[in-house]
Amino acid sequence: MEKKFSFEVPANKSERLGYKDRILSIINEVEERVRVINPDDALNRELHGKKTIDARREVQEFEPVRRDVCEAFGIPFDDDHISIYDPHRSTTGPVEQRAFRCFCVLIDSIKKEGFYGEGRIMHHALLNALIEKAREQDPNVTEEKIIAGIGATVPTYIFFKGFLSATDFREVSDVNRRVMETPLFDKNGKPVETAENWFVSGHNLEEMFPPSPESKKK
Repeated sequence: MEKKFSFEVPANKSERLGYKDRILSIINEVEERVRVINPDDALNRELHGKKTIDARREVQEFEPVRRDVCEAFGIPFDDDHISIYDPHRSTTGPVEQRAFRCFCVLIDSIKKEGFYGEGRIMHHALLNALIEKAREQDPNVTEEKIIAGIGATVPTYIFFKGFLSATDFREVSDVNRRVMETPLFDKNGKPVETAENWFVSGHNLEEMFPPSPESKKK
């Protein structure tokens, strides 16, 4: 049975929370604005470079990490909540694409419903696809309402963006990964370390969940 979307964390407080439970706990206390990274030239080349990839095969290869991200954010693993950008679905063999596979998560914090987008395309394009998914669920929702909700002082929509890798990011230099990654902190100010094959590069919870003084020293 697929895990349904939920903000709940385990009742057993004695158990050490894993990153998935800590992320769901963070989502419970939403706020603030989307972070925008401004990459330098070297990072820009690494981010926006091209690779020759078997598009059809990699959709299947990324399913385990896709499931992991969806589970971490409490998103049902079904077509109503997931959007995969795959323009080369019918293409046989390798094709040239963006070097990095991106993902986006959009969560309606009032209705407690989340959506996941993925593909070798800009994050804003994935966000647009998720907005359409949200509108399919509720025709009264508009793009303007969602964008305003993301940027509101008390946001009604939570936004995360990040990157996926089938090789634990061995293709990324350590320096550039540190620039790309936006740490996600829990309500105690401690960093949430995700799995090796995905990380968050931006979100709208930075001011609500700042790092603790101890975390800043690291």
